[in-house]
Amino acid sequence: MNCWSNTILSVDTESIVIPSGVCNDVVIHEIDLSNYRKMRSLHIGSSSYASVRELKLVGFLNLETVVIGANSFLFKGGGFYLQNCPRVREVMVGSLTFMNCTHVLFESGIVGLR
Repeated sequence: MNCWSNTILSVDTESIVIPSGVCNDVVIHEIDLSNYRKMRSLHIGSSSYASVRELKLVGFLNLETVVIGANSFLFKGGGFYLQNCPRVREVMVGSLTFMNCTHVLFESGIVGLR
């Protein structure tokens, strides 16, 4: 279980959709999605994870799409890392999301982002 769902997801989950307005009442160092190695898409709604320090998406070989709504991930000094995800073709981030981050890194095999 986690702060965005009362349901336990299968490790074979290919699409994760996190609703808007969740996980704002607790400081979370990092969102850990490492159990979902088959994930192809990640959609995070608006106004979520206000106090998360880092979102790291590293080594997701099947990940193709990352969509994050507006006004999310507002922790001062935090970071967003997208590394070693060679199939990523689309990253969409809403306004003011990551606005206080000090690190944003896109690295390794990400081609043709729009």
